[in-house]
Amino acid sequence: MTFEECLWGWFYWEDVVWLSLWAIALWALWRFRAILPGWLALALVVAVIIIALLGEYVSWEMYYNLVCYERMETSGTL
Repeated sequence: MTFEECLWGWFYWEDVVWLSLWAIALWALWRFRAILPGWLALALVVAVIIIALLGEYVSWEMYYNLVCYERMETSGTL
């Protein structure tokens, strides 16, 4: 198993699920922005984007270290 083969499963399913959830969260913030002060709505949108980016990084690191490394090691490609 190559590095690309290992990551393909993660990129496809992980990104589809998480990006969909973040899109829904951003849509909800945008939809209900009228009941929030402008600075709070902006702060929440920025926070959601930062959390999404950090979550993607942590998720990728965990997946690579726990799954890809083990798969590549057992298949003899390391």
